[in-house]
Amino acid sequence: MSNVASSGTSNADRVAWPAGTVYAARMTTPSAGPDFSHVTSQAQAEELARAGQLEKLLLLPEIFGGQPDLPHNIVYVPVGLAEVKRHIDENIVVPLAQQGTVTRYSATPEYAGNSFIPIAITVTASDPGSFSTTIAVWGEALTRS
Repeated sequence: MSNVASSGTSNADRVAWPAGTVYAARMTTPSAGPDFSHVTSQAQAEELARAGQLEKLLLLPEIFGGQPDLPHNIVYVPVGLAEVKRHIDENIVVPLAQQGTVTRYSATPEYAGNSFIPIAITVTASDPGSFSTTIAVWGEALTRS
């Protein structure tokens, strides 16, 4: 599988499979979710990770050749969302790749304002087939339909 990683978006409240669907973990916060607009640096994100509020997420996972120590491959998300993405990668994308349905992969974070925390992550697998899903993380991404 050809590997392409980029920045993207994450987390909502709906589950729908094939392409164009949204998969997200249920948030216990209000409809707009947490507000990470004040987190504008890696240092602040790492501090929130140490406090147990955020966790690292690899855009290109190790199972697809991603490197865990490359800064451009790491984003910080609320705890639990890395597991959501892992589930998508291992239980949807890997089987599609094994069937030959997809050979390319990207995970693209979407940002709002100056926040270091993406509001969403779009996972796309393609060529020759197509699969795409968005994980809404926080902010206006949580209110999209």
